[in-house]
Amino acid sequence: MYKVEKYLNRCINSIVNQTYWNLEIILVDDGSPDNCPLICDEWSKKDKRIRVLHKRNGGLSSARNAGLDIAKGEYISFIDSDDFILPEMFEELYRLMIENDADLGMSGYLYVDENGLPVQDTRYIYVDKDGLPIQNKNNTKDEVVDVFSGEEALRDFITLNLRVSHDMYRGVCYIVAWNKLYKSHIFRNLRFFYQSPCEDDAAVHHILGECRRLAATNRKLYMYTQREDSIMGNLRKGFDVELMTGMLFALNDRYDYLIGKGLDDLAHEVLCQSCIWAFSMLRNASYEASYVKHFIRFNSRLLPLFLRCVASPGIKMKHRAVRLFLEVVRNIIRDIYRATKKLFLKLS
Repeated sequence: MYKVEKYLNRCINSIVNQTYWNLEIILVDDGSPDNCPLICDEWSKKDKRIRVLHKRNGGLSSARNAGLDIAKGEYISFIDSDDFILPEMFEELYRLMIENDADLGMSGYLYVDENGLPVQDTRYIYVDKDGLPIQNKNNTKDEVVDVFSGEEALRDFITLNLRVSHDMYRGVCYIVAWNKLYKSHIFRNLRFFYQSPCEDDAAVHHILGECRRLAATNRKLYMYTQREDSIMGNLRKGFDVELMTGMLFALNDRYDYLIGKGLDDLAHEVLCQSCIWAFSMLRNASYEASYVKHFIRFNSRLLPLFLRCVASPGIKMKHRAVRLFLEVVRNIIRDIYRATKKLFLKLS
């Protein structure tokens, strides 16, 4: 936790009151300058299951990794300190994993405001196959469970040809670290990347690749708080060089990982997504020099990767044609951008 004293008691209270009681609860104080350290220490006096780790501020990846380094349990879960969970979350995910012999259990989540009330905002509302808003639905007794192999989940996530219930909010459920229960072996040789503030986006393909089987429920067991001063809140405000750089890092790493696994068709899809995403970020960058510099460096790597991918076996010809078209468009956009920038410099 870091600067979340307003939400911290609500978060910890939701964990200590889980219906599944046999927990090791690790509170990582990431050098928070407010009352978070004191709140953590007070909770550790009240509940013997709680261990508190105070450390220098290092960011979210550093905090997660510090907790992983000392965790002793057979299962792992991450709860962000401004969020909270339903009392049955761990019991339900544990049951889900046991019944389906899964290495990872995943639930839906609900967007809530700072007071814990459901967010009524079209930015967060997705519709199901019947056109009904998913985020407005309450948990019902009509639970739907989807079970995948690790590779099926990886394919499902990357292609966004989602088969999990109600599309699980367009794949976001796969990316985030916090709506899941993991078998601890997944993190035996895996840690979150310091190079990226989008630590879950950079790790999701590694995590799915370590799973034999994944089980997902459509029940919303995790309450995801929307606040303006969070990492994602800052991202929604507009261009952020550090976040954009982190997301480009995640896409590059995902491509290399898939090539190493021999999943060339999925690597090709990631490359296409990288091009489209980079275009959209450049368009919204408002001529931020630092992003443009990184974008050019990213593209210098993109071209050889693109050529490797087009030449890879097993990729359908129509995909090659589409990617080739994207490469042409990429160069056109780059040239137009450079010419426009030179013109503005001359006029100024």
